[in-house]
Amino acid sequence: MFKELVKIDLESQYKGFNICFWTMLVIATIASLLGSSTLAIALGTLGLVSGAIGQLKLILINQQRFLANQEIFLANQETFLANQKLFLEQLDALKSKS
Repeated sequence: MFKELVKIDLESQYKGFNICFWTMLVIATIASLLGSSTLAIALGTLGLVSGAIGQLKLILINQQRFLANQEIFLANQETFLANQKLFLEQLDALKSKS
């Protein structure tokens, strides 16, 4: 039951990590301007890590889309080959008649 509650799609995860990245970047910039370099470095590092995780989520999203498109392509290719086979059979039938 807990897994169902925690299960979130990849696009939502990507958006969340992207928001975290930009938030940490802004806060780190403000902390740096206020003279707190240690806090700025820590928040900047956290922002970079969340940005990297977000990019990995984006890669997974694109891989899933690619695989879905590949399945569609293969199904269309099978249909094309079946139609081509039917066409060649009909062409042979016409040749044998004449």
